[in-house]
Amino acid sequence: MKSIRRIAPVLALVSASALFSGCTIISSHEEGHFTGRTVGEESLQRIVPGETTEAWVIATLGQPSRTEEVDEATHILSYHASEIKHVEASLLLIFDTSTRVEIDHTVFVECKDGVVQRYWRESDRRSKQRA
Repeated sequence: MKSIRRIAPVLALVSASALFSGCTIISSHEEGHFTGRTVGEESLQRIVPGETTEAWVIATLGQPSRTEEVDEATHILSYHASEIKHVEASLLLIFDTSTRVEIDHTVFVECKDGVVQRYWRESDRRSKQRA
C-alpha cells in the first residue's frame, strides 16, 4: 500500500506531462499577400508636381488600374492594390481565433495637360474575426 502512495504522485505527473506535451501554450501565425499594382514610397517621392510628366509616371509605375476623366485637360490615374493578411492565434485548447485583414491601398495622380498637378495615397482597412 505504501508503494502505491509513493507511485501515485509520480504517475499523476507523468500522465499530466503526456497529456499536455503536444499542446502549445501560446501559438500565433501570420501570412499575407498583395494583389494589384503596389506603388512604393520611393517612387512617389520622385514625382514633382508641375514638372513630372504623365508619360514618365506611366513609364515608371506602369498602366494605372483606372483612369478618371475630370475634364478635357484633366484626369486622375489610380493605382490600386489589396493587401490580405490572415492571422491565427491560440491559447492552450481554450482559445482559438482567426482574423482576416484586408487593406486597400490606392495612389491617385492628378494630371493636367500631360503634367502631374498633385498626387496622394489613401488606405482602407477591413477586418473579419472568427472565434
